[in-house]
Order: sequence, then C-alpha cells, then structure tokens
Amino acid sequence: MGKAVVLTPDNLSELRDALKQATPKSKILAGGTDLVMAIHKNRINPDILIDLSGVKELKYIKLEDNHLHIGAMATFTQIKESESVRKHALCLAESAVLVGSNQIRNAGTIGGNIGNASPAGDTIPALMALEARARIMNSSGQVEEKDLNEIITGSGKTSLGCDQVITEIIIPVLGDAYRSTFAKLGSRTAVTIARLNIALVMKYDDTANTISDVRVGLGAIGVKAFRDRRVEGILNGRKADEHLAEVFAEELSVTVQMAIPGRYSLPYKKEAIKGLARDAWRQLFSRLVI
Repeated sequence: MGKAVVLTPDNLSELRDALKQATPKSKILAGGTDLVMAIHKNRINPDILIDLSGVKELKYIKLEDNHLHIGAMATFTQIKESESVRKHALCLAESAVLVGSNQIRNAGTIGGNIGNASPAGDTIPALMALEARARIMNSSGQVEEKDLNEIITGSGKTSLGCDQVITEIIIPVLGDAYRSTFAKLGSRTAVTIARLNIALVMKYDDTANTISDVRVGLGAIGVKAFRDRRVEGILNGRKADEHLAEVFAEELSVTVQMAIPGRYSLPYKKEAIKGLARDAWRQLFSRLVI
C-alpha cells in the first residue's frame, strides 16, 4: 500500500474527523475486495486510506418505518442470510449470493459495491430496481440522501466528494403483491465478474394475470448500471404469459444494441441477454401459480 496513511476510525465521530483529512487522492476502504488489489497492482496510489472496518455502527440490517435500512458496512453474507432482505427485497439477497467466493462475500460490503461503481457490480442493478437510496455523510456530519443513479456517474466514478462517505442504504419495503428476482451471466460458474446481470421487480395481479410497476435493472452493459425505463413501459399492464417473456427477451436485446453500439462484445451480449431474460422470467414466475 505504499506510503499511504491508514486511518482506522472506531465510530461515526472518529469517521467524521478522518474525513476532514481526506484529499482528492484519498480512498475509503469498505471491505477492500477491489481496492486492495488495485493498490497492490499500483493502479492507484492513495495518500490516505480511511478503513471503515472498525465502525460497528455501519454493520446492520433493520426493518423500520416500512423501509429496509442497511448499513454501508453490511457484508454480502449478512445480506444473503437476512430474513428481512429475503422477504422484502429478494432480488438483493439473490444478487449477494452470486457475488464472488465465500471469502469475498464475507469481506465485501454493500457500501463498497456502490462506491466502487463497477458496471458489473452485482448489487447495483438490484438496488436500482428496488428504488433504493443511499445516505451520504460529510466531514461536518451533514447527511443527505441520493438516488444511486445520482451517485454513480461512470465506470469506477461517483459524484461523492473526497470528504463524503456512504453510511446507509434505504429500500422501500415491497408490498405482498410484488415479486423480484436476480439473474447473472458470468465467465465462470462460481467465482466471476458479471458479463451481464438483470434485476427484475414487478407487481403481480394473480386474478387478472397482469403485471404492473415493472422495474428492470441492468448491469455490465455500458459504463454504468441503469434502469431500463423503455422496457419497463413495454411490459407494464400486460398479461404475464410466454409471449410476454419473449417480448421481454427481444426488447432487452434491443436495449443492448442501443447501449453499446460498435462494442466488440455487442454480438455476444445481444444474444446472451435473451437467455438471461428468460432465466429471470422463469425464476420469477416459478414462485407463482399462473
């Protein structure tokens, strides 16, 4: 880690003091599964590392005021094992299950996943589909909430200032009529960076067999994860049948075409997204009686 000064706050008060020392070259260590590797490979050379591992106040998952509150230092293992997350935000739990290896899930954190801003970050499409917001604290202790799309500006890039840190993720609890799922396609079966991932959330009317409030989060397409509002509009209000599953698959292929025109991976991803869309659809509706 070179000559970087490592600050190890034990609580939020000490974290605020540490943030006052941060410069544009400083980095937040929130699990470190990607950051530590980048430092060892000399891809980055921070002057200050603020290690959040000792800030126990950021390691929680709780249900409060009809929202899930997840501390930024909650690990992927905590998330995948949380009954509250599985009940109220299943696609997030499923995305956490598919993050890397056991070691990575035990160390990696949800705040780090957002702050790392990788286009292939597994939890980000799920959080976007769940309409999550993040709480951000600065060195003065001021807190603001932002949509993830406001925070993540590009591949590895965020709008966060050097004296700002993500402290909490807030997810509105889905009603009983909602269903969600997550599907991922990677280069290897178990330990992989996503080549494509999809989070699918929708409200299902089992009497009319129709879907509404459809939300589609996509990752590993272009420079950042995003909500596919166009496809959501096409699906809303339609009958949940095999024909619509094919419409979903074909329209996501169109999205890929629009998102990465001219990219070498375009032919592969245009076809691969169709299979992944069908997988996500089957996962979602295998839990339902249609």
